[in-house]
Amino acid sequence: MKKNTILILLIFIFSISLTNHPLAAETLNKLEFIKEQQTKNENLIHIDIRGNNVEEYQEAQHMVDRIKKIKSGILDKLVADGTYVKLVNYPITESDEYRDLKGLIPRGWEGQTNAEGKQLTWDDVPGVGSDIGGKPVMARIGFSERGKGHGSINLELHEIAHAIDRVAFLNISHTDLFDIPFSQERQKFFPDKYYENKEEYFAECFTYYYFSESSKQELKDKAPLTYRCIDLLIKKVQGDSNSIEPINELLDGNQFAWSLKGYSDREFAKVDYNKKAEEMKIKLEAGIPHSYFNSTYASIKVQNSSGIVLYNKKIVGNRQQNVGTQTAPVKVGDYIELTHIEGDAQKEKTRATLTNLENNKNETIGKTARYQVTKEGLKKVEKMPETTVLDGNQFGWTLKGYSDREIAKVDYNRETEKMQVKLEAGVPHSYFNNTYASIKVQNSSGSVVYNKEIMGNRKQTAESQTVPVKVGDYIEFTHIEGEAVKEKTRATLTNLENSKQEYIGKKRTYQVTSTGLSKID
Repeated sequence: MKKNTILILLIFIFSISLTNHPLAAETLNKLEFIKEQQTKNENLIHIDIRGNNVEEYQEAQHMVDRIKKIKSGILDKLVADGTYVKLVNYPITESDEYRDLKGLIPRGWEGQTNAEGKQLTWDDVPGVGSDIGGKPVMARIGFSERGKGHGSINLELHEIAHAIDRVAFLNISHTDLFDIPFSQERQKFFPDKYYENKEEYFAECFTYYYFSESSKQELKDKAPLTYRCIDLLIKKVQGDSNSIEPINELLDGNQFAWSLKGYSDREFAKVDYNKKAEEMKIKLEAGIPHSYFNSTYASIKVQNSSGIVLYNKKIVGNRQQNVGTQTAPVKVGDYIELTHIEGDAQKEKTRATLTNLENNKNETIGKTARYQVTKEGLKKVEKMPETTVLDGNQFGWTLKGYSDREIAKVDYNRETEKMQVKLEAGVPHSYFNNTYASIKVQNSSGSVVYNKEIMGNRKQTAESQTVPVKVGDYIEFTHIEGEAVKEKTRATLTNLENSKQEYIGKKRTYQVTSTGLSKID
């Protein structure tokens, strides 16, 4: 066999064995992998891996995938600035870019030591953000998880967030706009002293936004103002800023106060709302609010999302008011309405005001102000949800007879689970010699709890009875004239909380629900 033939054969055999060995195969593909990532990511991501550890290449790919979750418009701004991300598998102080940090102590790391009690320095830090254009964001491969030399939920996202703060968001962490969410939410979301620095707080919140759906939801739930700020910034960079409401310094927060004043600017009502405690305190001052007005001068009302009234106070101008303090439960989703007859008057409009107690921002509220409580604070709304006759806790049924004389009155309080049945003495309607009307209560099992049939021409004795009625039970009414054109008003249901009313017809069955009543056909 010729010498050249032997050489070619040896090369062929070596190539086969090299290709079949996973570590060797990875070695062959190293430059191809790095080139592919840098081409694919338009010079945003540079990868420098020393050695041929297969797992490090795989982890580098995972890091790239996490970084690419960030919106393209934001990453494009980093590239335009000359800022790039460098993923390495060696200490960052061994890199040409950050060799000058060797032996220095990072911000906030003073007093932090390793297991041997030695002060930690930049040599121990697995990542760094970019402070100036041209300097890379750097993160060590294999150090992404919390506890691997850092406290972030994800190393590479946290470090790139510092560059995004500076380049894409123009140092948003140092602005008054970011002061609002930072001052109100930093302590409860990240109580660690390290996050007292606004740059670090922003970077970690940005990391939570992009790391996973669960971390994003946690940010939204625990720091809603911060979430909205970051969401707005991202959408602005992407050209989609109209899809979210901007931060409102007056309406965002947890503590608010309304002041209602009357004649000679004397305060007659003060309303304090604490969103965290889900409690509103209404304090009324003794005296006549304004003697010039003989109708409703001001009002305070709270409704839940179903429209059920939780608190309602109308204040008449020339009527003596007693001193008193009341508490109303108000939670996220509920509605608050305040009115003041002089709220739009040129001079007197300052008699109705709202103040954010956390930043002292305030405004006049006008003749009518309506708000919905949100996770962020308050949101102005045009109208409150309306309740139906079937929504609420207190209901009354009236049954009338000849000449519209009341023959039976039924009042039901869902909270106390008691129904009061009051029958009036007399003949209901002498024209009818059979059942003229009836009242029946059945429990959820079908057992009859109460049953009363009222004969038309039979004299009825006066009586009053209390019947237990709870959620799931059924209430049935009949009235022989319930559908007559003129006489249908002789059988009615009234919601005692919102005063809404309806005719019940010849027969109507209701089931008691957790929110009121439900008609059963």
